[in-house]
Amino acid sequence: MVGPRARKRLGWIAFAVSAVACSNLDGLTGAPPGSDGGADGSASDAGGGDAIAAGDAPSDGPFLADGGDAGGQTDGAACTDPCDCDGDLYKNDKPGCAKGTEKVDCDDLDSRIRPDQGFLDFTPPASAPKPGDWNCDGLVTKLYPTNAVCSMGNCASQSGFSGDPACGAIGDYVTCGPTGINLCEVKTTEKRKQACR
Repeated sequence: MVGPRARKRLGWIAFAVSAVACSNLDGLTGAPPGSDGGADGSASDAGGGDAIAAGDAPSDGPFLADGGDAGGQTDGAACTDPCDCDGDLYKNDKPGCAKGTEKVDCDDLDSRIRPDQGFLDFTPPASAPKPGDWNCDGLVTKLYPTNAVCSMGNCASQSGFSGDPACGAIGDYVTCGPTGINLCEVKTTEKRKQACR
């Protein structure tokens, strides 16, 4: 007989297995459509708020868009495991929970916020220790470049948000292109959601 806690853990294992099984299908990889998945190794996690270079979205974890859900907030009063209240299989930093080099869950009341989490385009809960830091590394890493300015020098490869939308917010995403000798301007503009990890 399987108890409720074991059923919950088995559900997470099934979710992880199905996520891996789908990871090679177009549009379901860790990288959004049109990116190279960071194949050239130029993706950056440096400093809070830095964006991944255009076309270099890493593929380490699910990229959940348009309100997809990988869990959610847990009521602390209903917690059945004081070391893993949200059931995401990562332990919190309470005494006797995470041991040695185990990665620590920085928000044990939200299963979406955990070590190794990929990019999410949800609006972060205000109660999060560092809103937008979905992967507990202490940084808010944005998927798409921000404050893009079309200028000469690799004009055709420049793209990003024209402003700096918050994690989970929608903004104008521009793509630049040459318009003549030594001229560069916005060629396309689309609405896009900023994802973070």
